[in-house]
Amino acid sequence: MFKDLKQMVSSLSQNDVKVNIELLSSDIVVPRMSEEFEQFSVQGNLTINSSITKRVKNISIQFNGNLDNHKDGVFEHQKSAIFHNQLELISGPIEISVGSSVFGFELALPRTLPSSVNSKVFKLKYTLTAHIIFKDNSKITRELFVKVYNAHLSPHREIHQYHYENSGTVLDLLDWEIQFPSRLFNLGDNASFIFNLKPKKGVIASIVTAKLLQKTLIYPNSTDLSSNTENEEIRSINQVISQDSFYIANKYLDSSIEFNLPISGKAPINGKSLAIPTMDTQYFAISHRIHIQLDYTELKTYDTKICNLVIPIGIASDLGKLGGNELLPNYDSFALNSTCLPARELPPVYSNV
Repeated sequence: MFKDLKQMVSSLSQNDVKVNIELLSSDIVVPRMSEEFEQFSVQGNLTINSSITKRVKNISIQFNGNLDNHKDGVFEHQKSAIFHNQLELISGPIEISVGSSVFGFELALPRTLPSSVNSKVFKLKYTLTAHIIFKDNSKITRELFVKVYNAHLSPHREIHQYHYENSGTVLDLLDWEIQFPSRLFNLGDNASFIFNLKPKKGVIASIVTAKLLQKTLIYPNSTDLSSNTENEEIRSINQVISQDSFYIANKYLDSSIEFNLPISGKAPINGKSLAIPTMDTQYFAISHRIHIQLDYTELKTYDTKICNLVIPIGIASDLGKLGGNELLPNYDSFALNSTCLPARELPPVYSNV
């Protein structure tokens, strides 16, 4: 009975206090890592609305990233924490007055922080959590799910964003050429390119099939990949994001084929993302490529043969809705009381430690 009474008093006490945690920006956009800066900062506010005077013993803020592998085909279900950072906002007793009390905070995060993922293969979620401990040892916890965007973890991003052309020959029987306006595409767009085919005398080309492939690697539960042994399994799965086939009507003439492969952002059944942005991190790697299969026949033998071509590409998150928020202002050019700084915002503290 005493235990039930204590729980009821604690519940009534918590009803007197409302807590809200928020970031100054709704999403976290990670800036590019440089030799000078390996970290960046995010800022937010913890607001406590109390109808009575309360004594607080401790307030802490945690930022966590958790990787959740789904039980899907090759993968076994596995959960692991890939990032944790904690800030002790209040470490000594303070009194919370009646009304609203606002506590500003700032957290340092690495610029290698991967983007949030919500796919059929795995999830990567980030949570901002406030823990408040009162003098009577009652506790209140508030969570905020945060989306993270990092456009700088795609290998060869600078190369992929430019015009690309390549050409070759198949056993001196067929000449081919491929043209990309860019090999860097956004989720939800189409991977567009032109494939030109020139069969030589005595050869006919019948079908050209193009596929957009995604390969996912999940590394073992280790933050130090150099310590992996042969017994530690790297989980891998290959997915076909989209594909299209072109049947050549006049098999003896040159052909110019325009492909537009959809980069599906959502799976049709459960609504989860099928395509994931291209990333290379210490926890997982996502790569993309265009696979072209060319079916042709040499008339003197009438043997149908296959030629395969592979072109690496990159897929990025659509950051259009974030506008120019990716570029941070130069805080050195502002005074602390400058009207150019958003209200309640302090210049972030950077560190290369």
